[in-house]
Amino acid sequence: MLDDTLGPAVLIRTRGEQDCATIDLRVSFLSAAWPGKRFGEGRIAKIGKTIAFLEGRLRDATGAVIARASASARVVPTRGLARA
Repeated sequence: MLDDTLGPAVLIRTRGEQDCATIDLRVSFLSAAWPGKRFGEGRIAKIGKTIAFLEGRLRDATGAVIARASASARVVPTRGLARA
C-alpha cells in the first residue's frame, strides 16, 4: 500500500515525464491496522537524474499514523513505456 503511494509522487512532480521502480522499501509499523479506510501520503525527499528518495505515511480514518516508509527508486522516462 505504501509503495503504491510513493511512486505516483515522482509521476506528479515530473508532470508525467518520469516514473520510478522501487529499489528498496523500509516500512515501520507503528500500530495495528483495523478494518476501515486508509489514507496514504507520499513525498519526494530528493530526486536526481536516476534515483529518487521517497517517504510516506499511512493513516487510519482518525488520522493516526499506522505505518511509515522510506524508499529509494530508479527514475525512468515514461516515453516508450507500455500503456495499459
